[in-house]
Amino acid sequence: ASGTRDFWQRWGLSAARAPGETLRELAALRMPAQRYPFARSQQRRIVCHLGPTNSGKTHAAATQLAAAGDGVYCAPLRLLAQEMHGRWGAGGLGGRSALRTGEVTVGRWREAALLACTVEMLGVEGRRWRVAVLDEVQLVADAQRGAAFTAALLGCPADVLYLCGEAAARPLLEAVAARHLHEPLAVVDFARRRPLLLDPAGALGDLRAVRPGDCVVAFSRRRILALRDALRARGLRCAVVHGSLPVACRVAQAAAFNAAPARTVLVASDAVGMGLNLHIQRVVFDALDKFDGDAVRPVAPALIRQIAGRAGRFGCASAPPGLVTCLHAADLPRLADALRAEPPPYPHAVLGPTDAQLGALHDALPHPDAPPALLPATLDAYASFAASDDALFVPADLRVQRRALRLLAGIDLSPVPLRDALALLAAPVRPECPVAAAHFALWARAFACGRPAPLALSLPRAHAPLLVLEALHRAAELYLWLAARFPLLFPAHVDAERLAASQLEVDVAQRQSEAGDDLTDAGDLGLSNASIMPL
Repeated sequence: ASGTRDFWQRWGLSAARAPGETLRELAALRMPAQRYPFARSQQRRIVCHLGPTNSGKTHAAATQLAAAGDGVYCAPLRLLAQEMHGRWGAGGLGGRSALRTGEVTVGRWREAALLACTVEMLGVEGRRWRVAVLDEVQLVADAQRGAAFTAALLGCPADVLYLCGEAAARPLLEAVAARHLHEPLAVVDFARRRPLLLDPAGALGDLRAVRPGDCVVAFSRRRILALRDALRARGLRCAVVHGSLPVACRVAQAAAFNAAPARTVLVASDAVGMGLNLHIQRVVFDALDKFDGDAVRPVAPALIRQIAGRAGRFGCASAPPGLVTCLHAADLPRLADALRAEPPPYPHAVLGPTDAQLGALHDALPHPDAPPALLPATLDAYASFAASDDALFVPADLRVQRRALRLLAGIDLSPVPLRDALALLAAPVRPECPVAAAHFALWARAFACGRPAPLALSLPRAHAPLLVLEALHRAAELYLWLAARFPLLFPAHVDAERLAASQLEVDVAQRQSEAGDDLTDAGDLGLSNASIMPL
């Protein structure tokens, strides 16, 4: 009740002009499965492949998909979608397959017999698949991306839908199937192929105990690069993987490690927890605390287990067990507790609003004197009044869209159709990347005026810091994301693709191999760089 009262206070509205009963009714999350009549028109069969990392659950489902010759693989990461598409190509199915992610499309995805896509790019109407695979299905519970996974679970039109993920998702999936989908569901349990053990030698104590085949995991870019330089100073060959690197660079660094794990150390962020096949013998945690954007907090046990599970991922039957340990002895009890803990069941799936729902809320609100306030008020109305009549579902918090609105403060999006404005606000832009955030605002201003947005990015000077190259790559990929949705208003997609896929990736790869001067924090990167050009 206090949340709804706060809503009216925040926007200077009276309950008489925007009745709570009306807003609550419009924001209600009822009968979510009925949002997808095309999927309900066919009797799907659901098969859950559940188990820990390195258990083969996704491989088994992907084998069924390839054998069917008609289907879709829904990936949690672009890396995984690209890997599946590449696997089909290597297996002689390239001519019948396509790839579709937020930034990249390869092939004729509407007509392809096999489609690898990120889950957000799955279309749920108009195409019936023989087999569909939804990977990392436990992400239905994720606060930020869960709505897309729930939409795929409820709406993917396939004869057989394989759900691959953690065993802790089983009670939730069974309840959704029984109470909402009324579809048969079978569960196949998978066990880890290689044992995962706490290293009996205990904590390393210092970096002198790091050996080839190890993956040293840290949770900040600065710390990752400092560890890289310290290990190289000891004469160790290092590969580096973290989320700020372009995808192609991450793949190349992973390949360099896999090609010679007996001679190479991998230094990585939690980006190794999903999306890359790595021949890691031992995972070493540099720390078990992480800055989450607001404060330094303990790393969740589920994430610790996921990262630790990357150890021992060898294909041969004689491979030794995977080992996991810490750099510092004080962290060892927490690590042991996380590995022993029984994962709690996922309590709910996240359900997002439909465009029609937000449109109805938008129309029900009294139009304020300042038109730019109407869109944020609409999103806030959903967050304040949305509720489900079944505890299995919780409303999405729309934090991505609300964060984007904060980045666009002062830009009037009221002339833009609501559907297009909502699509713009779903853009993957983060305030901690100031180059991408600044360009997002510049592009949005052009978008709001209905005029084409120029790329306004160029290659930096020679020997630019790695952070600058990474930031420019992110901005170029953001432009590609926008161009995929609004090609007429973002016409420079060819230049953006060339910038992202060739020159910058080459430069980033070159700078990644160097040491010493790449330890700039994101907050230290200003916007005066010559590569930032005004619109």
